[in-house]
Amino acid sequence: MKLKRKIFTVLIMSVLMLISTISFTVGASAAEPDESTVCEHDYEEAVTSASCTERGYTEYICSLCGDTYKDNYITATGHDFSDLIIPATCTDKGFTTHFCKVCGYQYSENYTEPTGHTYTDVVFEPTCTEVGFTEHTCDNCGETFADTFVEKLGHAYKEEITEATCTEGGYTTFSCDVCGETNNSDYVDPIGHQYSDNIVNATCIAYGYSEHICTGCNIRYVSDYVKPLGHDYKVTVVPAAEEQLGYTKHICKACGNTYLSDFVSSKDNGYIEVPEEPEEPVHTHEYKLSTTVNRTDKLIKVAFDCRCGENGADLVTFLFAANDGDITTVKSDKSGVVDYSGFIGNISVTIVDDYGNVLKEFSIKNGEVLDTPDEPEIPDTPEIPDEPDTPDTPDTPNNPDNQDKPNNQDKPDTPDDSTQNKPEHTHNFVLYSTMNSVDKRINLNYMCECKEQRTSTLQAIFTNSYGNVVMLTPNADGELNCSSLNGKYLYEVKTASGETLSSYEVTLGQVEIPDNTEKPDNQEKPTPEVPDNTETLDNSNDDVNTEQNGNGGSVIIVMLVIVLILLGAAGVVTFYFIKKNNGKKSKD
Repeated sequence: MKLKRKIFTVLIMSVLMLISTISFTVGASAAEPDESTVCEHDYEEAVTSASCTERGYTEYICSLCGDTYKDNYITATGHDFSDLIIPATCTDKGFTTHFCKVCGYQYSENYTEPTGHTYTDVVFEPTCTEVGFTEHTCDNCGETFADTFVEKLGHAYKEEITEATCTEGGYTTFSCDVCGETNNSDYVDPIGHQYSDNIVNATCIAYGYSEHICTGCNIRYVSDYVKPLGHDYKVTVVPAAEEQLGYTKHICKACGNTYLSDFVSSKDNGYIEVPEEPEEPVHTHEYKLSTTVNRTDKLIKVAFDCRCGENGADLVTFLFAANDGDITTVKSDKSGVVDYSGFIGNISVTIVDDYGNVLKEFSIKNGEVLDTPDEPEIPDTPEIPDEPDTPDTPDTPNNPDNQDKPNNQDKPDTPDDSTQNKPEHTHNFVLYSTMNSVDKRINLNYMCECKEQRTSTLQAIFTNSYGNVVMLTPNADGELNCSSLNGKYLYEVKTASGETLSSYEVTLGQVEIPDNTEKPDNQEKPTPEVPDNTETLDNSNDDVNTEQNGNGGSVIIVMLVIVLILLGAAGVVTFYFIKKNNGKKSKD
Protein backbone atom coordinates (compact mmCIF):
# COMPACT_ATOMS: atom_id res chain seq x y z
CA MET A 1 0.00 0.00 0.00
CA LYS A 2 2.85 2.35 0.85
CA LEU A 3 4.57 1.65 -2.48
CA LYS A 4 1.48 2.58 -4.40
CA ARG A 5 1.22 5.84 -2.51
CA LYS A 6 4.84 6.67 -3.28
CA ILE A 7 4.42 5.84 -6.95
CA PHE A 8 1.28 7.89 -7.04
CA THR A 9 3.07 10.78 -5.35
CA VAL A 10 5.90 10.71 -7.89
CA LEU A 11 3.47 10.62 -10.79
CA ILE A 12 1.54 13.54 -9.34
CA MET A 13 4.79 15.57 -9.00
CA SER A 14 5.79 14.74 -12.57
CA VAL A 15 2.42 15.84 -13.88
CA LEU A 16 2.65 19.08 -11.92
CA MET A 17 6.16 19.75 -13.29
CA LEU A 18 4.98 19.08 -16.83
CA ILE A 19 2.02 21.42 -16.34
CA SER A 20 4.38 24.11 -14.99
CA THR A 21 6.74 23.71 -17.92
CA ILE A 22 3.93 23.92 -20.47
CA SER A 23 2.54 26.94 -18.72
CA PHE A 24 5.93 28.65 -18.74
CA THR A 25 6.47 27.83 -22.42
CA VAL A 26 3.04 29.10 -23.37
CA GLY A 27 3.61 32.21 -21.25
CA ALA A 28 7.00 32.85 -22.94
CA SER A 29 5.40 32.42 -26.32
CA ALA A 30 2.59 34.69 -25.33
CA ALA A 31 5.13 37.25 -24.13
CA GLU A 32 6.69 37.50 -27.60
CA PRO A 33 5.63 40.61 -29.45
CA ASP A 34 3.34 40.32 -32.35
CA GLU A 35 3.96 41.78 -35.75
CA SER A 36 2.51 45.08 -34.65
CA THR A 37 5.33 45.50 -32.02
CA VAL A 38 8.34 44.47 -34.27
CA CYS A 39 11.02 47.26 -34.62
CA GLU A 40 10.67 49.15 -37.83
CA HIS A 41 14.37 49.54 -38.45
CA ASP A 42 15.75 52.90 -39.52
CA TYR A 43 19.11 51.95 -40.99
CA GLU A 44 21.99 54.37 -41.59
CA GLU A 45 24.62 53.44 -44.18
CA ALA A 46 28.38 53.50 -43.63
CA VAL A 47 30.45 52.78 -46.74
CA THR A 48 33.92 51.31 -46.31
CA SER A 49 36.01 51.62 -49.52
CA ALA A 50 38.01 48.72 -50.80
CA SER A 51 41.79 48.92 -50.21
CA CYS A 52 44.68 47.13 -51.87
CA THR A 53 44.23 44.07 -49.61
CA GLU A 54 40.77 44.45 -47.93
CA ARG A 55 37.27 44.24 -49.47
CA GLY A 56 34.98 47.22 -49.42
CA TYR A 57 31.35 46.98 -48.15
CA THR A 58 28.31 48.91 -46.92
CA GLU A 59 27.32 48.51 -43.26
CA TYR A 60 23.71 49.23 -42.17
CA ILE A 61 23.13 50.27 -38.55
CA CYS A 62 19.63 50.70 -37.10
CA SER A 63 19.40 53.98 -35.24
CA LEU A 64 16.52 52.59 -33.13
CA CYS A 65 17.65 49.20 -31.89
CA GLY A 66 21.30 49.04 -33.00
CA ASP A 67 20.75 46.06 -35.31
CA THR A 68 23.50 45.82 -38.00
CA TYR A 69 24.26 43.90 -41.13
CA LYS A 70 26.69 44.26 -44.14
CA ASP A 71 26.34 43.83 -47.87
CA ASN A 72 27.47 45.35 -51.20
CA TYR A 73 30.89 43.80 -50.84
CA ILE A 74 33.56 45.10 -53.30
CA THR A 75 36.63 43.10 -54.25
CA ALA A 76 40.04 44.42 -52.99
CA THR A 77 41.71 46.67 -55.59
CA GLY A 78 45.15 45.08 -55.38
CA HIS A 79 48.45 46.99 -55.24
CA ASP A 80 49.45 49.55 -57.94
CA PHE A 81 53.21 49.10 -57.95
CA SER A 82 55.84 51.56 -59.19
CA ASP A 83 59.15 49.82 -59.94
CA LEU A 84 62.53 51.36 -59.09
CA ILE A 85 65.63 49.57 -60.35
CA ILE A 86 68.73 50.19 -58.25
CA PRO A 87 71.77 49.01 -60.24
CA ALA A 88 74.58 47.22 -58.47
CA THR A 89 77.63 49.32 -57.56
CA CYS A 90 81.19 48.36 -56.89
CA THR A 91 80.39 47.56 -53.24
CA ASP A 92 76.60 47.26 -52.95
CA LYS A 93 74.08 44.81 -54.41
CA GLY A 94 71.59 45.91 -57.05
CA PHE A 95 67.87 45.21 -56.72
CA THR A 96 64.41 46.17 -57.91
CA THR A 97 62.06 47.83 -55.43
CA HIS A 98 58.29 47.67 -56.00
CA PHE A 99 56.44 50.50 -54.22
CA CYS A 100 52.64 50.66 -54.08
CA LYS A 101 51.56 54.15 -55.03
CA VAL A 102 48.28 53.73 -53.13
CA CYS A 103 49.14 52.33 -49.69
CA GLY A 104 52.94 52.62 -49.57
CA TYR A 105 53.57 48.88 -49.30
CA GLN A 106 56.93 47.93 -50.82
CA TYR A 107 59.15 44.94 -51.36
CA SER A 108 62.46 44.27 -53.16
CA GLU A 109 63.66 41.45 -55.38
CA ASN A 110 65.97 40.62 -58.30
CA TYR A 111 69.12 41.12 -56.24
CA THR A 112 72.42 41.23 -58.19
CA GLU A 113 75.92 40.94 -56.78
CA PRO A 114 78.22 44.00 -56.46
CA THR A 115 80.28 44.60 -59.61
CA GLY A 116 83.55 45.13 -57.76
CA HIS A 117 86.09 47.89 -58.40
CA THR A 118 87.89 48.35 -61.75
CA TYR A 119 91.04 50.31 -60.97
CA THR A 120 93.26 52.44 -63.24
CA ASP A 121 96.78 52.89 -61.89
CA VAL A 122 98.80 56.11 -62.14
CA VAL A 123 102.41 56.19 -60.95
CA PHE A 124 103.66 59.46 -59.41
CA GLU A 125 107.45 59.67 -59.35
CA PRO A 126 109.10 61.13 -56.23
CA THR A 127 110.28 64.74 -56.39
CA CYS A 128 112.60 66.79 -54.24
CA THR A 129 109.83 67.55 -51.74
CA GLU A 130 107.11 64.92 -52.39
CA VAL A 131 107.14 61.15 -51.95
CA GLY A 132 106.36 58.99 -54.94
CA PHE A 133 103.43 56.57 -54.96
CA THR A 134 101.01 54.62 -57.14
CA GLU A 135 97.42 55.87 -57.14
CA HIS A 136 94.61 53.43 -57.94
CA THR A 137 91.34 55.02 -59.09
CA CYS A 138 88.14 53.04 -59.72
CA ASP A 139 86.75 53.82 -63.20
CA ASN A 140 83.18 53.26 -61.98
CA CYS A 141 82.79 54.97 -58.60
CA GLY A 142 85.94 57.08 -58.36
CA GLU A 143 87.24 55.48 -55.16
CA THR A 144 90.99 55.93 -54.82
CA PHE A 145 93.79 54.59 -52.69
CA ALA A 146 97.56 54.85 -52.83
CA ASP A 147 100.37 52.40 -52.17
CA THR A 148 103.94 51.59 -53.25
CA PHE A 149 105.33 54.72 -51.60
CA VAL A 150 108.86 55.90 -52.51
CA GLU A 151 110.86 58.34 -50.38
CA LYS A 152 111.26 61.90 -51.71
CA LEU A 153 114.57 62.66 -53.43
CA GLY A 154 115.58 65.84 -51.60
CA HIS A 155 117.17 68.87 -53.26
CA ALA A 156 120.51 68.77 -55.09
CA TYR A 157 121.75 72.33 -54.54
CA LYS A 158 124.60 74.16 -56.25
CA GLU A 159 125.98 77.39 -54.76
CA GLU A 160 126.51 80.74 -56.47
CA ILE A 161 128.08 83.59 -54.48
CA THR A 162 127.13 87.19 -55.23
CA GLU A 163 129.76 89.56 -53.81
CA ALA A 164 128.71 92.64 -51.87
CA THR A 165 129.03 96.00 -53.64
CA CYS A 166 129.13 99.54 -52.39
CA THR A 167 125.32 99.75 -52.20
CA GLU A 168 124.09 96.15 -52.41
CA GLY A 169 124.61 93.36 -49.91
CA GLY A 170 126.20 90.07 -50.90
CA TYR A 171 124.62 86.64 -50.52
CA THR A 172 124.86 82.99 -51.54
CA THR A 173 122.22 81.56 -53.90
CA PHE A 174 121.39 77.86 -53.66
CA SER A 175 119.76 76.44 -56.83
CA CYS A 176 118.42 72.88 -57.09
CA ASP A 177 119.56 71.18 -60.32
CA VAL A 178 116.50 68.91 -60.24
CA CYS A 179 113.47 71.17 -59.66
CA GLY A 180 114.99 74.62 -60.09
CA GLU A 181 114.02 75.86 -56.63
CA THR A 182 116.26 78.67 -55.37
CA ASN A 183 116.80 80.40 -52.04
CA ASN A 184 119.33 82.88 -50.73
CA SER A 185 121.31 82.84 -47.48
CA ASP A 186 124.63 83.94 -45.96
CA TYR A 187 123.86 87.62 -46.44
CA VAL A 188 126.70 90.19 -46.24
CA ASP A 189 126.19 93.91 -45.65
CA PRO A 190 127.03 96.42 -48.45
CA ILE A 191 130.67 97.58 -48.44
CA GLY A 192 129.85 101.28 -48.74
CA HIS A 193 131.55 103.81 -51.04
CA GLN A 194 135.27 104.51 -50.69
CA TYR A 195 135.84 107.93 -52.27
CA SER A 196 139.06 109.53 -53.53
CA ASP A 197 138.91 113.34 -53.63
CA ASN A 198 140.21 115.62 -56.36
CA ILE A 199 140.06 119.40 -56.02
CA VAL A 200 139.63 121.42 -59.21
CA ASN A 201 140.50 125.06 -58.67
CA ALA A 202 138.35 127.84 -59.99
CA THR A 203 139.68 129.77 -62.99
CA CYS A 204 138.93 133.19 -64.28
CA ILE A 205 135.82 132.02 -66.08
CA ALA A 206 135.09 128.47 -64.74
CA TYR A 207 133.80 127.17 -61.42
CA GLY A 208 136.08 125.39 -59.02
CA TYR A 209 134.85 122.28 -57.19
CA SER A 210 135.77 119.14 -55.28
CA GLU A 211 135.38 115.90 -57.26
CA HIS A 212 134.72 112.63 -55.37
CA ILE A 213 135.11 109.28 -57.20
CA CYS A 214 134.41 105.90 -55.54
CA THR A 215 137.33 103.52 -55.99
CA GLY A 216 134.94 100.56 -55.89
CA CYS A 217 132.18 101.41 -58.38
CA ASN A 218 133.50 104.67 -59.97
CA ILE A 219 130.39 106.59 -58.98
CA ARG A 220 131.19 110.30 -58.99
CA TYR A 221 129.74 113.38 -57.42
CA VAL A 222 130.89 117.01 -57.20
CA SER A 223 130.63 119.37 -54.22
CA ASP A 224 132.04 122.56 -52.79
CA TYR A 225 131.58 124.71 -55.87
CA VAL A 226 133.63 127.93 -56.03
CA LYS A 227 132.65 130.88 -58.19
CA PRO A 228 134.87 131.75 -61.17
CA LEU A 229 137.64 134.19 -60.06
CA GLY A 230 137.19 136.60 -62.92
CA HIS A 231 140.06 138.10 -64.95
CA ASP A 232 142.73 140.19 -63.23
CA TYR A 233 143.94 142.38 -66.09
CA LYS A 234 147.18 144.27 -66.35
CA VAL A 235 146.56 147.43 -68.42
CA THR A 236 149.25 148.77 -70.78
CA VAL A 237 148.71 151.96 -72.84
CA VAL A 238 150.48 152.04 -76.21
CA PRO A 239 150.60 155.60 -77.52
CA ALA A 240 149.86 156.40 -81.14
CA ALA A 241 152.74 157.10 -83.50
CA GLU A 242 153.05 158.14 -87.08
CA GLU A 243 151.06 155.78 -89.19
CA GLN A 244 150.47 153.68 -86.12
CA LEU A 245 147.42 153.52 -83.90
CA GLY A 246 147.58 153.85 -80.21
CA TYR A 247 145.56 151.57 -77.89
CA THR A 248 145.17 150.14 -74.44
CA LYS A 249 146.20 146.52 -74.02
CA HIS A 250 144.59 144.34 -71.30
CA ILE A 251 146.42 141.13 -70.26
CA CYS A 252 144.99 138.84 -67.54
CA LYS A 253 147.65 138.07 -64.97
CA ALA A 254 146.14 134.65 -64.23
CA CYS A 255 145.26 133.12 -67.58
CA GLY A 256 146.89 135.49 -70.11
CA ASN A 257 143.60 136.42 -71.75
CA THR A 258 144.29 139.56 -73.85
CA TYR A 259 142.18 142.14 -75.56
CA LEU A 260 142.75 145.70 -76.94
CA SER A 261 140.65 148.85 -76.44
CA ASP A 262 140.74 152.59 -76.66
CA PHE A 263 142.24 152.81 -80.14
CA VAL A 264 143.46 156.33 -81.12
CA SER A 265 144.94 157.98 -84.22
CA SER A 266 148.05 160.08 -84.30
CA LYS A 267 146.29 162.70 -86.44
CA ASP A 268 142.90 163.32 -84.83
CA ASN A 269 143.22 161.37 -81.57
CA GLY A 270 139.90 159.66 -82.44
CA TYR A 271 138.92 156.04 -82.35
CA ILE A 272 139.17 153.91 -85.46
CA GLU A 273 138.18 150.39 -86.33
CA VAL A 274 140.41 147.75 -84.81
CA PRO A 275 142.69 146.34 -87.47
CA GLU A 276 142.52 142.59 -88.03
CA GLU A 277 145.55 140.98 -86.54
CA PRO A 278 146.98 138.06 -88.44
CA GLU A 279 146.32 134.64 -86.82
CA GLU A 280 149.08 132.23 -86.28
CA PRO A 281 148.53 128.89 -88.06
CA VAL A 282 147.72 127.12 -84.74
CA HIS A 283 144.51 124.95 -84.58
CA THR A 284 142.13 125.59 -81.71
CA HIS A 285 139.45 122.96 -81.07
CA GLU A 286 135.92 124.23 -81.57
CA TYR A 287 133.51 121.64 -80.17
CA LYS A 288 129.84 121.39 -81.17
CA LEU A 289 127.29 119.63 -78.92
CA SER A 290 124.48 117.37 -80.12
CA THR A 291 122.22 115.10 -78.03
CA THR A 292 120.20 111.94 -78.76
CA VAL A 293 117.55 110.55 -76.40
CA ASN A 294 116.68 106.80 -76.17
CA ARG A 295 113.30 106.98 -74.41
CA THR A 296 112.93 103.18 -74.24
CA ASP A 297 116.14 102.51 -72.31
CA LYS A 298 116.15 106.03 -70.76
CA LEU A 299 119.62 106.93 -72.04
CA ILE A 300 121.03 110.30 -73.20
CA LYS A 301 123.91 110.19 -75.67
CA VAL A 302 125.97 113.35 -76.25
CA ALA A 303 128.38 114.07 -79.08
CA PHE A 304 130.86 116.89 -78.38
CA ASP A 305 133.04 116.87 -81.47
CA CYS A 306 135.43 119.29 -83.11
CA ARG A 307 135.47 119.72 -86.86
CA CYS A 308 138.90 118.17 -86.83
CA GLY A 309 137.32 114.94 -85.58
CA GLU A 310 138.38 115.21 -81.94
CA ASN A 311 135.82 113.53 -79.55
CA GLY A 312 135.28 115.72 -76.51
CA ALA A 313 132.43 113.77 -74.91
CA ASP A 314 134.52 113.25 -71.80
CA LEU A 315 134.80 117.04 -71.45
CA VAL A 316 131.10 117.54 -70.59
CA THR A 317 129.32 117.15 -67.25
CA PHE A 318 125.59 116.68 -66.54
CA LEU A 319 124.05 118.61 -63.62
CA PHE A 320 120.69 117.08 -62.54
CA ALA A 321 118.89 119.61 -60.26
CA ALA A 322 115.71 118.61 -58.38
CA ASN A 323 113.01 121.03 -57.17
CA ASP A 324 114.34 120.85 -53.61
CA GLY A 325 117.75 122.15 -54.73
CA ASP A 326 119.65 118.83 -54.65
CA ILE A 327 122.13 118.57 -57.55
CA THR A 328 123.50 115.30 -58.87
CA THR A 329 126.57 115.56 -61.11
CA VAL A 330 127.37 112.89 -63.68
CA LYS A 331 130.61 113.12 -65.66
CA SER A 332 130.41 111.77 -69.18
CA ASP A 333 133.05 109.43 -70.57
CA LYS A 334 134.22 109.00 -74.16
CA SER A 335 131.04 107.03 -74.99
CA GLY A 336 128.92 110.07 -74.11
CA VAL A 337 126.10 107.84 -72.74
CA VAL A 338 124.32 108.81 -69.50
CA ASP A 339 121.51 106.80 -67.83
CA TYR A 340 118.65 108.96 -66.48
CA SER A 341 116.28 106.12 -65.44
CA GLY A 342 116.92 106.80 -61.74
CA PHE A 343 115.52 110.34 -61.85
CA ILE A 344 111.81 110.65 -61.02
CA GLY A 345 109.75 113.82 -60.88
CA ASN A 346 110.63 117.21 -62.37
CA ILE A 347 114.39 117.46 -62.91
CA SER A 348 116.32 120.32 -64.59
CA VAL A 349 119.34 119.13 -66.59
CA THR A 350 122.29 121.37 -67.46
CA ILE A 351 125.19 120.22 -69.65
CA VAL A 352 128.45 122.16 -69.03
CA ASP A 353 132.02 121.78 -70.27
CA ASP A 354 135.09 121.55 -68.13
CA TYR A 355 135.28 125.35 -68.05
CA GLY A 356 131.79 125.68 -66.58
CA ASN A 357 130.29 126.98 -69.81
CA VAL A 358 126.62 126.02 -70.20
CA LEU A 359 126.24 124.01 -73.39
CA LYS A 360 122.55 122.99 -73.15
CA GLU A 361 119.58 122.98 -70.77
CA PHE A 362 116.42 120.85 -70.74
CA SER A 363 114.07 119.09 -68.30
CA ILE A 364 113.04 115.58 -67.25
CA LYS A 365 109.42 115.17 -66.08
CA ASN A 366 108.37 111.88 -64.43
CA GLY A 367 111.22 110.01 -66.07
CA GLU A 368 110.60 111.45 -69.57
CA VAL A 369 112.92 113.91 -71.34
CA LEU A 370 111.00 116.91 -72.60
CA ASP A 371 111.72 118.35 -76.04
CA THR A 372 114.93 120.35 -75.97
CA PRO A 373 115.35 123.74 -77.72
CA ASP A 374 117.28 124.00 -80.91
CA GLU A 375 121.00 124.34 -80.41
CA PRO A 376 122.38 127.78 -81.25
CA GLU A 377 124.75 127.95 -84.15
CA ILE A 378 128.34 128.76 -83.29
CA PRO A 379 129.53 131.80 -85.29
CA ASP A 380 132.57 131.25 -87.40
CA THR A 381 134.37 134.30 -86.01
CA PRO A 382 133.59 135.13 -82.40
CA GLU A 383 133.40 138.71 -81.37
CA ILE A 384 135.73 140.05 -78.73
CA PRO A 385 133.86 139.37 -75.50
CA ASP A 386 132.97 141.98 -72.99
CA GLU A 387 133.87 141.48 -69.40
CA PRO A 388 131.84 138.37 -68.48
CA ASP A 389 129.34 138.54 -65.69
CA THR A 390 130.30 136.60 -62.67
CA PRO A 391 127.82 133.67 -62.48
CA ASP A 392 126.02 132.89 -59.30
CA THR A 393 127.43 130.11 -57.24
CA PRO A 394 125.32 127.00 -57.74
CA ASP A 395 123.89 125.24 -54.73
CA THR A 396 126.26 122.74 -53.25
CA PRO A 397 124.87 119.24 -53.76
CA ASN A 398 124.56 116.88 -50.88
CA ASN A 399 127.55 114.72 -50.25
CA PRO A 400 126.65 111.11 -51.11
CA ASP A 401 128.53 110.03 -48.00
CA ASN A 402 125.77 111.60 -45.94
CA GLN A 403 123.04 109.73 -47.74
CA ASP A 404 121.32 106.98 -45.85
CA LYS A 405 122.66 103.58 -46.69
CA PRO A 406 120.08 101.00 -47.68
CA ASN A 407 118.87 98.87 -44.87
CA ASN A 408 120.24 95.40 -44.71
CA GLN A 409 117.95 93.07 -46.53
CA ASP A 410 116.18 90.58 -44.41
CA LYS A 411 117.31 87.10 -45.15
CA PRO A 412 114.44 85.10 -46.67
CA ASP A 413 113.36 82.05 -44.81
CA THR A 414 114.64 78.85 -46.27
CA PRO A 415 111.62 76.98 -47.63
CA ASP A 416 110.63 73.91 -45.70
CA ASP A 417 110.81 70.85 -47.94
CA SER A 418 108.05 69.18 -45.96
CA THR A 419 105.41 71.84 -46.64
CA GLN A 420 103.78 73.02 -49.81
CA ASN A 421 101.41 75.90 -50.41
CA LYS A 422 98.18 74.12 -51.20
CA PRO A 423 94.78 75.72 -51.82
CA GLU A 424 92.42 75.58 -48.84
CA HIS A 425 89.85 72.79 -49.17
CA THR A 426 86.17 73.41 -48.41
CA HIS A 427 84.29 70.25 -47.33
CA ASN A 428 81.16 69.29 -49.27
CA PHE A 429 79.57 66.29 -47.53
CA VAL A 430 77.03 64.07 -49.32
CA LEU A 431 74.72 61.48 -47.68
CA TYR A 432 74.53 57.98 -49.19
CA SER A 433 71.91 55.57 -47.79
CA THR A 434 70.91 51.95 -48.51
CA MET A 435 68.02 50.13 -46.84
CA ASN A 436 66.89 46.53 -46.37
CA SER A 437 63.41 46.99 -44.89
CA VAL A 438 62.87 43.27 -44.23
CA ASP A 439 66.11 42.69 -42.33
CA LYS A 440 65.65 46.13 -40.72
CA ARG A 441 69.12 47.26 -41.76
CA ILE A 442 69.96 50.79 -42.91
CA ASN A 443 73.51 51.75 -43.91
CA LEU A 444 74.57 55.42 -43.93
CA ASN A 445 77.67 57.02 -45.45
CA TYR A 446 78.22 60.78 -44.95
CA MET A 447 81.40 61.56 -46.87
CA CYS A 448 83.22 64.49 -48.58
CA GLU A 449 84.94 64.17 -51.96
CA CYS A 450 88.26 64.36 -50.08
CA LYS A 451 87.24 61.01 -48.43
CA GLU A 452 86.72 62.48 -44.95
CA GLN A 453 83.91 60.63 -43.12
CA ARG A 454 81.42 62.16 -40.64
CA THR A 455 78.90 59.32 -40.55
CA SER A 456 79.30 58.89 -36.78
CA THR A 457 77.97 62.45 -36.23
CA LEU A 458 74.58 61.65 -37.80
CA GLN A 459 71.37 60.85 -35.96
CA ALA A 460 68.41 58.87 -37.35
CA ILE A 461 64.92 59.69 -36.02
CA PHE A 462 61.94 57.31 -36.47
CA THR A 463 58.43 58.66 -35.67
CA ASN A 464 55.37 56.37 -35.87
CA SER A 465 51.73 57.36 -36.41
CA TYR A 466 51.19 57.65 -32.62
CA GLY A 467 53.92 60.26 -32.28
CA ASN A 468 56.38 57.90 -30.57
CA VAL A 469 59.99 58.81 -31.42
CA VAL A 470 63.01 56.46 -31.59
CA MET A 471 66.49 57.99 -32.08
CA LEU A 472 69.37 55.85 -33.37
CA THR A 473 73.06 56.56 -33.97
CA PRO A 474 75.05 54.65 -36.64
CA ASN A 475 77.87 52.40 -35.51
CA ALA A 476 81.47 52.56 -36.76
CA ASP A 477 80.42 50.88 -40.04
CA GLY A 478 77.58 53.37 -40.58
CA GLU A 479 74.85 50.74 -39.82
CA LEU A 480 71.63 51.50 -37.94
CA ASN A 481 70.26 48.70 -35.71
CA CYS A 482 66.48 48.86 -36.39
CA SER A 483 65.61 45.41 -35.02
CA SER A 484 63.25 46.87 -32.43
CA LEU A 485 61.19 48.74 -35.04
CA ASN A 486 58.23 47.36 -36.97
CA GLY A 487 55.67 49.08 -39.20
CA LYS A 488 55.51 52.52 -40.84
CA TYR A 489 57.69 55.39 -39.67
CA LEU A 490 58.66 58.88 -40.74
CA TYR A 491 62.42 58.39 -41.18
CA GLU A 492 64.69 61.46 -40.83
CA VAL A 493 68.50 61.78 -40.91
CA LYS A 494 69.99 64.87 -39.23
CA THR A 495 73.48 66.27 -38.60
CA ALA A 496 74.85 67.17 -35.19
CA SER A 497 73.85 70.80 -35.86
CA GLY A 498 70.22 69.79 -36.52
CA GLU A 499 70.28 70.10 -40.33
CA THR A 500 67.88 67.61 -41.99
CA LEU A 501 69.64 65.65 -44.75
CA SER A 502 66.84 63.18 -45.64
CA SER A 503 63.18 62.65 -44.74
CA TYR A 504 60.64 60.10 -46.05
CA GLU A 505 58.33 57.27 -44.95
CA VAL A 506 59.65 53.72 -44.50
CA THR A 507 58.03 50.39 -43.69
CA LEU A 508 60.17 48.01 -41.64
CA GLY A 509 59.73 44.25 -41.19
CA GLN A 510 56.51 43.65 -43.20
CA VAL A 511 57.77 41.89 -46.33
CA GLU A 512 59.76 38.70 -46.51
CA ILE A 513 62.48 38.78 -49.16
CA PRO A 514 63.91 35.40 -50.30
CA ASP A 515 67.54 34.79 -49.41
CA ASN A 516 68.45 33.70 -52.94
CA THR A 517 69.34 36.57 -55.25
CA GLU A 518 67.82 34.94 -58.36
CA LYS A 519 64.11 35.19 -58.98
CA PRO A 520 62.37 31.84 -59.73
CA ASP A 521 60.83 31.50 -63.18
CA ASN A 522 57.30 31.28 -61.84
CA GLN A 523 57.62 34.10 -59.31
CA GLU A 524 54.84 36.63 -59.51
CA LYS A 525 53.94 39.74 -57.63
CA PRO A 526 52.29 38.92 -54.31
CA THR A 527 48.53 38.84 -54.43
CA PRO A 528 46.80 40.24 -51.37
CA GLU A 529 44.84 37.67 -49.36
CA VAL A 530 41.08 38.09 -49.29
CA PRO A 531 39.32 37.28 -45.98
CA ASP A 532 37.38 33.98 -45.82
CA ASN A 533 34.06 35.64 -45.06
CA THR A 534 33.50 36.78 -48.61
CA GLU A 535 29.94 35.42 -48.97
CA THR A 536 27.56 38.09 -50.10
CA LEU A 537 24.77 38.53 -47.63
CA ASP A 538 21.19 38.33 -48.88
CA ASN A 539 19.51 41.57 -47.93
CA SER A 540 15.94 40.44 -48.67
CA ASN A 541 13.20 41.34 -46.18
CA ASP A 542 12.38 37.66 -45.45
CA ASP A 543 15.91 36.96 -44.23
CA VAL A 544 15.88 40.04 -42.09
CA ASN A 545 12.56 39.03 -40.46
CA THR A 546 13.86 35.48 -39.91
CA GLU A 547 16.85 36.81 -38.08
CA GLN A 548 14.69 39.07 -35.95
CA ASN A 549 12.15 36.27 -35.08
CA GLY A 550 14.86 33.77 -34.24
CA ASN A 551 15.06 35.01 -30.67
CA GLY A 552 11.56 33.67 -29.75
CA GLY A 553 12.24 30.20 -31.25
CA SER A 554 15.40 29.93 -29.19
CA VAL A 555 13.46 30.47 -25.95
CA ILE A 556 10.98 27.67 -26.83
CA ILE A 557 13.76 25.21 -27.57
CA VAL A 558 15.39 25.96 -24.22
CA MET A 559 12.15 25.35 -22.41
CA LEU A 560 11.56 21.99 -24.14
CA VAL A 561 15.03 20.84 -23.15
CA ILE A 562 14.28 21.72 -19.53
CA VAL A 563 11.02 19.71 -19.66
CA LEU A 564 12.81 16.67 -21.03
CA ILE A 565 15.40 16.91 -18.30
CA LEU A 566 12.71 17.08 -15.60
CA LEU A 567 10.83 14.10 -17.07
CA GLY A 568 14.02 12.09 -17.12
CA ALA A 569 14.69 12.98 -13.49
CA ALA A 570 11.18 11.90 -12.51
CA GLY A 571 11.61 8.56 -14.28
CA VAL A 572 14.91 7.96 -12.50
CA VAL A 573 13.31 8.67 -9.11
CA THR A 574 10.38 6.36 -9.90
CA PHE A 575 12.70 3.61 -10.99
CA TYR A 576 14.67 3.99 -7.77
CA PHE A 577 11.65 3.64 -5.53
CA ILE A 578 10.30 0.60 -7.44
CA LYS A 579 13.58 -1.18 -7.17
CA LYS A 580 13.86 -0.36 -3.49
CA ASN A 581 10.39 -1.67 -2.83
CA ASN A 582 11.09 -4.94 -4.63
CA GLY A 583 14.15 -5.43 -2.46
CA LYS A 584 12.13 -5.15 0.70
CA LYS A 585 9.64 -7.72 -0.59
CA SER A 586 12.30 -10.26 -1.30
CA LYS A 587 13.57 -9.90 2.25
CA ASP A 588 10.14 -10.48 3.64
